[in-house]
Amino acid sequence: MYPAIMRFTYKASPQKFAAVARLFDPSLEGISDELAAGKACEIIDDFLEKIDLKIGLKDLKIPEESLQELAEASFVLPDYKSHPRKVNFEEVYELLRQSYNGV
Repeated sequence: MYPAIMRFTYKASPQKFAAVARLFDPSLEGISDELAAGKACEIIDDFLEKIDLKIGLKDLKIPEESLQELAEASFVLPDYKSHPRKVNFEEVYELLRQSYNGV
């Protein structure tokens, strides 16, 4: 889920994502938070691949036909409200769909 969620979120909280990117690559200190935040997505993708954790929901044996149910369930608890970018059902479903194959 992380690659899709990061790409969806980073523009809503560039300072935090830039901080993550700069932890992995201190050479990003000289660029704007917005550019560094975008690099965070690539950096985390590479990191997950290096440690063999770049997997999709499919790899976890989650049936593709359950994605709608998972999207609905993501709104049951209020923690989604603390996410930096407000989401609706269609966006959550799309994130799950992207994450199914590990995108």
